[in-house]
Amino acid sequence: MHRGQRTKLKKGYILVDTLIIGLIAMIIALFCYSLVLQELKYNTSFYSYTKVNVDVQNYKEILLTKVNDNINANVMDRSLNNIKNYLSCNLTTIYITNNKASISYSTLKSCLILKSYFDESHHREDFFDIIVESGTVKYVYKSTNYESGAME
Repeated sequence: MHRGQRTKLKKGYILVDTLIIGLIAMIIALFCYSLVLQELKYNTSFYSYTKVNVDVQNYKEILLTKVNDNINANVMDRSLNNIKNYLSCNLTTIYITNNKASISYSTLKSCLILKSYFDESHHREDFFDIIVESGTVKYVYKSTNYESGAME
């Protein structure tokens, strides 16, 4: 196409357009990359959260099973008073997995206390009431406390 004498192309016109389009493409690529990083961060935090809950559930099952086996082996007349007397006199704190979880009986609150770490500096305490129905011992969840620091 023939241009007239009066119009002249300025030098660098195409270079400026190329730089602007390249900058827009880079911004879009960085935005997509940040979205992928946010998704990865969310997935890893969700995985660590679910793993902690699975560990706590395993600790709870193992420790309550040990207490139940201990009661079944040593208490012949399974009434609530006999079980509470046995637990207050004979149950010392039971630890599992390198002291990451323990269970004990509190005579003040008359309930079982399951303590477990949910991260390096915090632990949780689950409280369970003991109920006896027709000779069967049941552990009923009562409440949970979260505390910072090491377990006692």
